[in-house]
Amino acid sequence: MEKYLDLDLYPEAREALASLGECKLAILSNGSPKMLDALVEALGIAPLLSAVISVDGAETFKPNPECYGLVAPALGVSVHDVLFVSSNSFDVAGAKNFGFRVAWIERGGGPAAPANSDIGPGEFYKLLRSRPETFGHSADFRIKALTDLPAVVSRLAN
Repeated sequence: MEKYLDLDLYPEAREALASLGECKLAILSNGSPKMLDALVEALGIAPLLSAVISVDGAETFKPNPECYGLVAPALGVSVHDVLFVSSNSFDVAGAKNFGFRVAWIERGGGPAAPANSDIGPGEFYKLLRSRPETFGHSADFRIKALTDLPAVVSRLAN
């Protein structure tokens, strides 16, 4: 669990976040406020963020809609103004179901869902990160890296 206090950023993350300087940027996580604050501080990205939101405020976990309901008030925006970005299919489906526009970062593809329930933890994790369409809600945008976000934001602005 200590590793979650010192995660590595994806190589393009800092550049991509900085390039979105006009946007209100936030993290919505199932992590605790203490864990998130430590992580954001260790990564040095606090100045790039408008909010760091823990689902603790909803007293449940994503993909429960109450979690996504924390975002708009924290940023002072409308639900329709949010572009939610995730590489986790459960998060893509949950955010889309809530009413956000969603960009899915397809970081790893993933295996097809197994025909039986005999899957191990590693395979289960890969399933959670891929194939949001299997949950009935597809992303509005499919991107390969965070550096693709400025083009998506530009399309939304026009």
